[in-house]
Amino acid sequence: LVFGLIWYSSPKRIMRGEQPQPGGSVMLETYALFVAGFATLAIGLGIAQVHAPADLQPIIQAVSLPSHWLLMLAVLWPLFRGMSFGQWRRAMGINTGQGLFKEIGCGIVAYLASIPLYAIGVVITFALITLWELFKASQGIDSDAGVPQNPIIKFLGSGDVLTIILIFTLATVWAPITEELIFRGALFRHFRGRMHWVFAALLSAILFAFMHAYGPLMVTPLIILGFMFAFMREWRGSIIAPMTAHFLHNFTLMILMITALSIIN
Repeated sequence: LVFGLIWYSSPKRIMRGEQPQPGGSVMLETYALFVAGFATLAIGLGIAQVHAPADLQPIIQAVSLPSHWLLMLAVLWPLFRGMSFGQWRRAMGINTGQGLFKEIGCGIVAYLASIPLYAIGVVITFALITLWELFKASQGIDSDAGVPQNPIIKFLGSGDVLTIILIFTLATVWAPITEELIFRGALFRHFRGRMHWVFAALLSAILFAFMHAYGPLMVTPLIILGFMFAFMREWRGSIIAPMTAHFLHNFTLMILMITALSIIN
């Protein structure tokens, strides 16, 4: 991280991302389509779980996680709007940059360098939760009221092997591909054509963080992660580095959570 800060302050640094010309809204439409699909899926499954007959509940449970893969189709929206395949790839950052393995290596190094920043975000989250608990205690509010929950822990804690595999696959394959193409491919590019990359990265990171529905007390680490992923996109001019970092982060957390839950249980 220190080396990176020194490099960034040097006049010889190279940011390979190019600021696109501000134009149409197809990239913003791509993000909006993804959010609409995500919301429709979440609301639809929620209603089905509450109101569907008991004999249909196993089917609903079986399709709830795999159905998220359909949301990957949202990244293809620019093609349906008339963008050529080559233009779509360039806009999304789907290229090997200076070489596939170098881009992967840059993603690994940049992620490791971002860990101290992520740790600061975790500390801020714990501080906010502590302050919230103190406030509730002073006001006589139920201690369980407004406590942020991580929905992934609920699925992992079910102990069902198939569910754990599906969650693990979504976190380590679906999320690095789909979320990076949506947030750092489409959304960041849309903002980048209208503002400096720092502001584009911050705005896309905030939207990225709140999409995870962890509650406002727990979004700080995600905002930092989203910002760092956007920085990697701007630095390398390719989506490979942030995809690699996203995979590494999710893979590590999933292994830690599965291990911790297995010990507790």
